[in-house]
Amino acid sequence: MNRRDIALAYAWEFLGTWYSWGGDDPEGFDCSGLMVEVLKAAGKIPRGSDYTADGLRLTFPAIDAPRPGCLVFRMGSDGKAVHVELAWKIIDGQVLTIGSSGGGSSTTSKEAAMAANAFVKVRPWKSPPNITRYADPFQGDPW
Repeated sequence: MNRRDIALAYAWEFLGTWYSWGGDDPEGFDCSGLMVEVLKAAGKIPRGSDYTADGLRLTFPAIDAPRPGCLVFRMGSDGKAVHVELAWKIIDGQVLTIGSSGGGSSTTSKEAAMAANAFVKVRPWKSPPNITRYADPFQGDPW
């Protein structure tokens, strides 16, 4: 199993984990906390690292088109990444992602996550193309 497959399988294990603003462990993840956990497990960033969505965007090489295992970013009006998920599959041009989403800065408890339907989940990526960017932490690794 290569590191891309390890990341995808590890991310899958967290499905259903509640969203928690600033969360970076299985007790609750925000978007970048989940991606950092997955990339640490796959050996792409060192243990003890902490990144924001934009920090991850700046760390890995940008790519033009999504592929499984790449990071998918929603960009803010200031040009910084404000959200990140992991591309799981691309089906007929539609990107399906695994990510911790649905919450926000007020989502800091399981109750708030349940009320907001804020969990780690698989979903179709619906960001308009002009605010979506991709980066591949596994570029150069064997498939």
